[in-house]
Amino acid sequence: MPKEINPYSQVYSELLSGLKASKSLRDLCKDQNIIGFEHKRNPIRSNVQAGNLPELTLMCNGNIAGNISATSSSSMFKREYEIIISTGDIRLIEVQEPIEFICSCILSNWPDMVGKLTWRDKSYVKALYFTESDNGVSDAKANRGINGWNSVITFNLDLYFTTNDLKGEI
Repeated sequence: MPKEINPYSQVYSELLSGLKASKSLRDLCKDQNIIGFEHKRNPIRSNVQAGNLPELTLMCNGNIAGNISATSSSSMFKREYEIIISTGDIRLIEVQEPIEFICSCILSNWPDMVGKLTWRDKSYVKALYFTESDNGVSDAKANRGINGWNSVITFNLDLYFTTNDLKGEI
């Protein structure tokens, strides 16, 4: 019997699949320009050309908080993710904002996307929170030669597990 995929990998894969499955997003950003870190050793392009833009990258920043108590039957981990958008374009209304909005719409569907994931036969993703969004015109030297609008959409997912299930992994 194959080993069950760990919850962190499940969530990342499902978020990336949700982004790539959106026709609205693919109309704005080519599928090969929606970058994730699942299978390729280094999916980030060092030489970016016009056809590689706009580019969207899903990042995971790991656990930023948690609650594991010896006296509790449940434990919570808060995981932080970022969607990084590099447009290569100075047109805010025509390029940047439509991509940001579609990403927000995709993430608003989190209950159907990651909320149905299970581990040890229990669902575990209980909430998604947008924590911040930062955007501006990029410094080409700092961003692989990419000029234009960039943004970072940061969000957290709350993951709840039974403490006994977590102990079973030791």
